[in-house]
Amino acid sequence: MRLVLIITVLIFAGCGQFKPSTQSKEENKKRVAEAQTNSVLNALQGKPAWLFTGNACPADVMPETEIEITFLAEGCAENPEECLNKCQANDGNACYALALLLEEKHGLGSAEIPPLYLRACQSGIVSGCTNYAASKTNFDSMDAATTACAANSFEKTCAKDDAWGCNMYGQLLYLGLGRKQNTDEALKTFQKACNVTNADDAACVEARELEQLVRNNANNSSADTNKF
Repeated sequence: MRLVLIITVLIFAGCGQFKPSTQSKEENKKRVAEAQTNSVLNALQGKPAWLFTGNACPADVMPETEIEITFLAEGCAENPEECLNKCQANDGNACYALALLLEEKHGLGSAEIPPLYLRACQSGIVSGCTNYAASKTNFDSMDAATTACAANSFEKTCAKDDAWGCNMYGQLLYLGLGRKQNTDEALKTFQKACNVTNADDAACVEARELEQLVRNNANNSSADTNKF
């Protein structure tokens, strides 16, 4: 009886060694994905010629035909290297999703991310155009060419019902950057940002806040655009 008990204990102990828990499998998948993400970032830091093609203005390279977004960052999370390969093969959605993933991991400040958005833009992903233009937009210091590009790009993406494009274009209209200052048009554009997306979407939430700020400034007759 004692022998049987010892054998049973050994069998179960052995099974425990050869059957890793679900948690361990998930942790391993995360480690592999993280390693791939770092590998992709390292590859992009080498500035491959197929991706780093210059600083084109989204308004100038945006095709008339729009491509539907079929997946976001999570679509690249498990295999970012595959997304990079697909992006190189002109899969705009892969470029866009990979850019979102790297932004989540490393922040938009990384110089390797905007070219992915631009390539997505060139493929027909409208939000890629908005995000690339936004990465080049600094309300405090923009030269005339950058300001004109930003205004043209956000106007076009807003016309294609991109909420963040409307949000950004409304700000430029209110500040008089790249366009003649026009508070009424800015308010309409902020409203459109909410009309083309859900009320709880971040672009709409910010647009409502900006709309309220503009109205408060108008009511106070201050027109203090520096509050943005």
